[in-house]
Amino acid sequence: MSSKTTKQPWRKYDAGFKAQVLTKVENGQSVPEVAKELGISEGIIYQWKSKSTTNRSNKDDSRVSELEREVAQLKQQLRQAETERDILKKAALIFAKPT
Repeated sequence: MSSKTTKQPWRKYDAGFKAQVLTKVENGQSVPEVAKELGISEGIIYQWKSKSTTNRSNKDDSRVSELEREVAQLKQQLRQAETERDILKKAALIFAKPT
């Protein structure tokens, strides 16, 4: 009495469907609820969720480094503007002296 297990063919899910599933999970529905509702395995949802979190983390890291570069550039511009201001103050004092 052996029972044959038939393998399900791999199903392809488009990005829109994956986004819809992840949105449901992010909005408070549990993974098992969403899996049962849509007829997909819980494991695949957990995989998509993990990949989504990793992608967000990578995007956040690149955004942080971009912001750090911008901050460094703005600090340099500020130092230059302060130097120019100090030079102009000294020049104004020199020209304001009575001769």
